[in-house]
Amino acid sequence: MTFSLGGPGACAIYSPGRNVVLGELGEAETHRLAELCAPLRPEGVLGPDGTAGWYVDRARALGQAFHPPVAQVIHALAAPPRHPAVPGLPRLAQPEDAALLADWILAFHDEAIPDDPRPSRENLLTVAARGRHFLWTREGRPVALARIARWTRRCGAIGPVYTPPALRNQGFAAAITAHVAERILAEGRDCAALYTKRENPAANRCYAKIGFAPVCGSQHYRRVADSDPPPAAPA
Repeated sequence: MTFSLGGPGACAIYSPGRNVVLGELGEAETHRLAELCAPLRPEGVLGPDGTAGWYVDRARALGQAFHPPVAQVIHALAAPPRHPAVPGLPRLAQPEDAALLADWILAFHDEAIPDDPRPSRENLLTVAARGRHFLWTREGRPVALARIARWTRRCGAIGPVYTPPALRNQGFAAAITAHVAERILAEGRDCAALYTKRENPAANRCYAKIGFAPVCGSQHYRRVADSDPPPAAPA
C-alpha cells in the first residue's frame, strides 16, 4: 500500500502487519498519514529525521501507545561499490535454501531486534523463491545473507544482512552487501540504501568501506501491542 501526500518524496509505504515507512513528509502531512493509518494497526513507524516523531505525536493523540524509539542511520550508495577481497562467490538463494534463510532471518531478529514481533518460520519458508535473497558462499557453503527488502522507483533498500557468529569478521557481510548493491544499481535505480543502528559502529564501518555514506538519521517507533482504543459502539 502506498500513500502520496504532496510533492516528490512526500509519500509512505505500508504492508499489512509491518511498519509504516515514511518518506520526506512535512509535519501536517505526517499527522494526516497517522490518521489514515490508524485503522490499519501497523506494527510501528519508521522515518527519517523528525517524521516518525510527528507521526507518533498524532497517533498517541488518537489513543495509540509506542515504545521508546530506536535511533538509526540511513546510508546510501550511488556509485559502484568497492568489493572487498574476500574468498567466495555470491549467488541468488534458491527454494532449497528456504530452511537456512528462515533460520538465519530468525537469528538476525533475535539478535538485532528482539523486541519486535518474531516472524513466523512458516511464512519465512516461502520467501526463497522471490528473487530477493542473496548468499555469499565459500567453497560452495553459504556464509552470509543479504536481502533486498523493498524497491522504490529510485532506490532499493537492503536488509537484513546476516553472518552467523562463528563466521564473522572475515568480510563476508561486506562482500554480499556490495554484490546486492551492485545488483540494485544494475536495475537502473539511482542508489542502494540500508539502515543501521546508530550505536553499532562495527556495521557502520563495514558499510563505509564498500562505499555507503550516511544520509540522515532515522527513528523507529514500535507500537505497543493492542494499544488502539476499542472501536466506538454503533449509534
